[in-house]
Amino acid sequence: MNFTPRSAKEIAEAGLLPKGEYDFEVIRSENKVSKKGNDMIQVKLKVFHGASTPFIDDYLLASMEAKLRHFCEATGLLEKYESGALTAEDCLGRVGKVKIIVQEDKTGEYDPKNSVKDYVVKKAKKDFDESEIPNKTQDENGDDIPF
Repeated sequence: MNFTPRSAKEIAEAGLLPKGEYDFEVIRSENKVSKKGNDMIQVKLKVFHGASTPFIDDYLLASMEAKLRHFCEATGLLEKYESGALTAEDCLGRVGKVKIIVQEDKTGEYDPKNSVKDYVVKKAKKDFDESEIPNKTQDENGDDIPF
């Protein structure tokens, strides 16, 4: 039998998503308490990448303000965020876009894994501004020449 030998790290990383942005759906969501005693919501994300759909757990905590707000903005829950009350039930079935990274274990005890860096917030369309048109042409009198 012939094969290409790979290190344990290479084998572990082979099943991971590359760093990037992916569509997701929250398929499970639970209200929990962190090790420090803080309320949090644990979400299980089904991440879409071609034919594969890996699952990644993430934790939403009030102490991670930016990530919590971005999750709510990305999934249409901004009103809930602004009310100051979010439950696991609110999160279930929500969809959006997520930034995934490969997280290395600093102790060397565990294999690398995918984790959520942040959630992607869609930028609002701003009003149309003619000065931003890159190929706007003017004649010698400074008048616009329409095409």
